[in-house]
Amino acid sequence: MMEHLWAPWRNRYVTGEEKPSEDLFQRLANSTDDTADLILARTKASFAVLNRYPYNLGHVLVCPYREVDDLASLSTQESADLWTLVNRMTDALRRVMKPEGFNIGINLGTAAGAGV
Repeated sequence: MMEHLWAPWRNRYVTGEEKPSEDLFQRLANSTDDTADLILARTKASFAVLNRYPYNLGHVLVCPYREVDDLASLSTQESADLWTLVNRMTDALRRVMKPEGFNIGINLGTAAGAGV
């Protein structure tokens, strides 16, 4: 079993060489260049973006436009929109990459592993 994940493409982020001055997800939400920012899809209440520093191939982040501390703070409509987009991304990855499975996770708070 691997003791350490070697992901050299993450080095610029980890060392602080590439840290935006504004909130990353707000910047992405307001982006006008989806291709450069790796944004795959937008809906009324959320967007999907490829992780620029992935742990695995196909590492997609699905984010609500409205910043909240907890998913329970999203409205019913926002929550449905977000999960519909998660399903769309899962379907797309299934078609394109043909994975054996998916790991769909949520890190709420620093103690849970949220690093951004």
